[in-house]
Order: sequence, then structure tokens, then C-alpha cells
Amino acid sequence: MDDVGIYSVKLGEVLNTADGRYISLPSASNVFKAKGGSYNYVHGGSSPQEMLLPVLDVKLEKYHLETTVARISMLSLMNTISSRRVTVEFFQAEPVSDVIKETSYKICFADEAGAAISNENIYVADSREPETNKRFFRLQFMLKNQPYDTGKQYYLTITNIDSGMEIARRPMKIDIAIDYDLGIF
Repeated sequence: MDDVGIYSVKLGEVLNTADGRYISLPSASNVFKAKGGSYNYVHGGSSPQEMLLPVLDVKLEKYHLETTVARISMLSLMNTISSRRVTVEFFQAEPVSDVIKETSYKICFADEAGAAISNENIYVADSREPETNKRFFRLQFMLKNQPYDTGKQYYLTITNIDSGMEIARRPMKIDIAIDYDLGIF
């Protein structure tokens, strides 16, 4: 099917199919003349721009990556409180990223009924720091000026503000022997 100045290729050979049609193109830098139109019209001939058709082979793999919130936890090993002023050390487990979202936590001490017995600290877990040792933080709590029963259980509670879910409840005993806030020395 080759004519003078024309090169023909079976489409099925190019596409690796059973297609019996042919593609014809100039074998040199010649151009095809078209009826009508202007003589100024020039087809690109056998230039790469006219000959090559880019083909993309796209493979889609579906991944579902669940986003989670940045988690925090208490590091202090205390289980007995002996002063109204308490400093507690915490740790943000992983840095905030595309799949770990920042979140806010309400942290306080509570009695057995769940009533707050200290100030409430709000902590926003938003550290993007990749180094573990830079995601530690300390919060200070001041217990309410009231008597505490050494036989009762008290708790340090951590609540996710966005979801309202309590994520941690650490049991504590409160045994304040000398109460400086009442003026007793």
C-alpha cells in the first residue's frame, strides 16, 4: 500500500489490535496538498510534532487513609497528690501532618462524680515537630480550696473538646498534710 512519497502502517500493528485500517504519512519532509483552501496551508509532514501521539498509561490504585487526631498522654508517674499546686508532664504522641489532625483537649482533676476539682487547662495538640523530645509539655493545676478525703479516688481527666469524648482517666489519691492556703504553717 506504499505509494511514491507515502509510507503506510497498519493501525493494528501499532496498537497491537486486529484493526485493519492503515495510517499514511509522507516518507520525507513532503507535505500533503489539500483541495481548496490556500497554498499557504502547510501540514507538518513527517515532523515529530505531527507523527507522535503521546499515550499515557494511567493505573489508579485506590487507597483509603484514615485521618486521626493528634493524641496526648500523661507522662508523670504520680499517683498521690500532696499539694494544691500540681505540675503534670504530658506528651504529644505524633506530629500533626496530612493524616494526623490537630485537636484540642480539656485537662483537669475531677472527683468520683466527675465534677472538676481543679482549674481546666485547654491544650491544642498542634505540634508539627518531627523530633519526639520537642513534643513534651507541662501544665500546672491548682486544686480547689476544699477538704479532700484520702479514702476517695480522684482522677486526672483528658477530654477531646471536638468530640466530647473522655480519652483518659488516671486515678489519683489526694493527701494534703499541710494546707498553706488556709494559713496553717
